[in-house]
Amino acid sequence: MAYTTAVDKDQNPVEPGAINGGFYKRKSNNDHPSFGVQTDSIDETLQAIEKAGGKITTPKHAIGEWGFMADFTDPEGNLITLWEKPKK
Repeated sequence: MAYTTAVDKDQNPVEPGAINGGFYKRKSNNDHPSFGVQTDSIDETLQAIEKAGGKITTPKHAIGEWGFMADFTDPEGNLITLWEKPKK
């Protein structure tokens, strides 16, 4: 992981809007940067993405007890992951 801001005990940024991540060596020329964005509602966010011209590439799906994920491409073709924490 590469931390650009302070994190809590679960390794989540403590500052709203802050981003942390990681760096990995490319294994092929097809590798590309990737990142995820946390949202309170993947369903609502995907609707807004489609309305703005983005395309859903992987529909919302559960990731065990950790929440939900989905992938989309923006109008320029960049692949982005959405993350929704489980409701407590």
